[in-house]
Amino acid sequence: MVTLWTSKVTTLIPIREVMGEEFSAKDFRTWAGTMIAAIALGELGVVEESDQKLLDKNIKEAVNQVSERLGNTPAVARSSYIDPRIIDDYLEGRTLHYFEKEIQALLKDAENLSKEEIGVLCMLRNRLKNK
Repeated sequence: MVTLWTSKVTTLIPIREVMGEEFSAKDFRTWAGTMIAAIALGELGVVEESDQKLLDKNIKEAVNQVSERLGNTPAVARSSYIDPRIIDDYLEGRTLHYFEKEIQALLKDAENLSKEEIGVLCMLRNRLKNK
């Protein structure tokens, strides 16, 4: 069961009843972990590819933030709850800020997504385009 918020009351509804058979609580945890990592890496800022030590330090910091928020070890957080495309983008010098123009354009039509959520979707979509 997951708690879904409605306008005035809190209702317990099984996730699959609302989202369909292909969704589970892990999907929500993965989205949360990916969001936390993307925001953390954006705040830490872009690092030159040649500065591997700082890249590793920043990635470790982002992974630790996810593990603390989700209550997992860093290894579990990285392997199970952070979409690797976010870290791949960071290693290539792209954070949420890189997608700012696309984010601003999409914000006009986004009803229920935050700026950061749209940014993460842009990052994930970009990785798919470049495969």
